[in-house]
Amino acid sequence: MVCRKLTRIVLLCGLAAAVWAQEESSAQRLARLKSSLRLLSTRREPYIAPQPEQLAIIEKIARINDIAATQFVADIARDPFYAPIQDAVLRLLVKYARDSFATAAVLEEHMRPGDPNRNLARKVLLDQAIENRQDAWLLGLFEKGTLEDRFLALEGLGKIGSTHTLDLALRLLEDRSWKPQLDGPVNCGTIATSLRDQEGAKAARLLLLLQKDPRFAPQDVLAVREATRLWSIGDLRSYVDLMRLADKDPRLRAETARFLGEAGIDAAREPLIRLARNPKEAVAVRAEAARALGGLEIARGDLAQVLAGLLRGRERAVQLAAIDGLVALGVRQAAEALATEVDGDLDREARAALAKLSGLPENTDWKAWLADSKCRLPLGT
Repeated sequence: MVCRKLTRIVLLCGLAAAVWAQEESSAQRLARLKSSLRLLSTRREPYIAPQPEQLAIIEKIARINDIAATQFVADIARDPFYAPIQDAVLRLLVKYARDSFATAAVLEEHMRPGDPNRNLARKVLLDQAIENRQDAWLLGLFEKGTLEDRFLALEGLGKIGSTHTLDLALRLLEDRSWKPQLDGPVNCGTIATSLRDQEGAKAARLLLLLQKDPRFAPQDVLAVREATRLWSIGDLRSYVDLMRLADKDPRLRAETARFLGEAGIDAAREPLIRLARNPKEAVAVRAEAARALGGLEIARGDLAQVLAGLLRGRERAVQLAAIDGLVALGVRQAAEALATEVDGDLDREARAALAKLSGLPENTDWKAWLADSKCRLPLGT
């Protein structure tokens, strides 16, 4: 029994000694390579081109399975003396690093716009944030980064299913300043795919609005399909609740009417018409319903007649909203309805609307223009 215990103790001591020897060996190797690198640097004049000998030594240091080695390579990446080979040193740090925090700290220093290593730093930090499923860095990139950074951050947030994804996707959709890239992440497809794990009414409403956005391209359709492929309900319109138009809160009724028009939900046609015509309804709600009718696609000629009737009402806000709706319809019947208001109480607004529809000056003889064969407005059904 005693012999077994002694044998076990000897084995444990031997294992500890082996581990100690290995750590000692790593430390000694690091010291030797650092000495070689210093010696090599003192033998040479300040250089312009990258030095293969230095990179070879730095790579050997980076390969050492030790945090101290990683920190040393990180210090080299910051050293101005090694600026000509900084790109290569950073890549070695990323490839062999044993300390992700040290690596991230160095890469953060290269996130400034214009930094030649910014793309490398951003890619690694993005991958690291997604792998660790932590959204703090991604949120910071969205708020403080470039336009491309914001889309890449949204893409990353979507991959980890962050609760912030939906709100940030809506912010990008509502931002009218950006234009889609032909080859890059800045497009409606990136917004769509970020909602893969966000199934629900809010995400569905956003996707419906996204598809009506003028920046939405044919290739983005595939992104919407991919985003909703695993949703339990595939038809986005199934998430639209028309009963919200009858909610007790007038603000919600107005917001719902606005959404239905912007998303072009043709099923809302009759409820919106009733809302716009209802004299007992709040004026703000009636105005939003009238404006929303202009976003529908079916029977636009008939909708133009409905909006023409609203022009003859008494509420100024409803009249102006009806004019917006007629412009959005863009059919010949809409122009005819507007032309009847020229020289009347809505003369200035009608002329501005007709100019927007046609691209002609406001002082055009609109009745003559409508009678002319040059008027190319489509006839609504």
